[in-house]
Amino acid sequence: MELFKKYLQEKAKVSDEQFRQLEKLAAEKKIAKGDFLLRQAEVCNKIYFVEKGLLRAYKVDDGGKERINQFAPENWFITDRSSILFNLPSEYSISQNYPNPFNPATKIDFSIPKDSKVSIKVYDI
Repeated sequence: MELFKKYLQEKAKVSDEQFRQLEKLAAEKKIAKGDFLLRQAEVCNKIYFVEKGLLRAYKVDDGGKERINQFAPENWFITDRSSILFNLPSEYSISQNYPNPFNPATKIDFSIPKDSKVSIKVYDI
């Protein structure tokens, strides 16, 4: 939880006392390949902070194709905002982005509505 504390102190200027209060509401959780923090259609009630690894929020469309909405690298937050704010079923699942961190390759599918020049930048962070 030290990385979370450091993040909040640097970004939000949270004091030690404020963090002690916040820490009472937080819990560490490790997830393995194939585990989910949130499944599509569940109501989201948590915000996750990534200390190590890479998480992704995605949904499976009607055709069975996986559509990634967000990646959450280390020192980043992830949740389904609409679900947590409005108590609605989640549009997304949140899980570990395997094969990361054991395999450096991740396939990212994308499409564009018409022929055009596109620039894609992928950063190794």
